[in-house]
Amino acid sequence: MDQDHRSAEYELRKKSPGLAAFISFLLPGTGQMYGGKVGKGIIWLMAGILGYWLWIIPGIIIHIWCIVNAYKTIQRYNFELLKSRSSLQP
Repeated sequence: MDQDHRSAEYELRKKSPGLAAFISFLLPGTGQMYGGKVGKGIIWLMAGILGYWLWIIPGIIIHIWCIVNAYKTIQRYNFELLKSRSSLQP
């Protein structure tokens, strides 16, 4: 596989941390699911629901934490993708 093909494949497979944060803002856990971490996303969704059910302040804190975690999850995903791409180079 040549360098241009690997770069194009990386660009196609990488994900947007901003999009992950935004969709987690809309619904807790969806940013993690976007990154392929479905189980983690379901846990965040349940934690968000529980937090809002308990009281608004715990819900907001959990929701913000979830948004930050979604952003970082996609950053890690992209880093691992780039690392795996680099290890394939001759």
